[in-house]
Amino acid sequence: MNLEVFDIIIFISGVALGIIAGLAIKKGNQSATKSSINGAQSSVDSIQFEIERKQSEIDTFFTETNEKLLSTEKAMRNLKQQLASGAASLATSNMITQSIDTDSTESNSIDNNTPAEPPKDYSINASGTLSEDFGLQSKDNEAQEQPLRS
Repeated sequence: MNLEVFDIIIFISGVALGIIAGLAIKKGNQSATKSSINGAQSSVDSIQFEIERKQSEIDTFFTETNEKLLSTEKAMRNLKQQLASGAASLATSNMITQSIDTDSTESNSIDNNTPAEPPKDYSINASGTLSEDFGLQSKDNEAQEQPLRS
């Protein structure tokens, strides 16, 4: 009987040690999980901060570029006006002065009075290589051109 009591004591102490070890491992895993979640959260925050910083740099770049482009356009307009006024004052013959204030896109636009030409690959008289019936022969022509085989 002494042996049975000893077995029960070993069993109970083994269960107690198992429970204690299980709780210690569980607590260690929870702290490791919390630290990994905190590490992941901090990396997500740093990536988000980096994206916001890059977006701010991009916005600043385009704003500055737009301002410089506008100032360059203004300088070009002033230069054109200066050249026009200098040419008008130096010209000896009667010159028709153009308005410098118009945009270059308006001066380059096609005049609406000119007739529109068809595209270069369009067959006007429909007998060219791009006509729908080019290379097709009627059945009568095929019969006449084909020699009879015996």
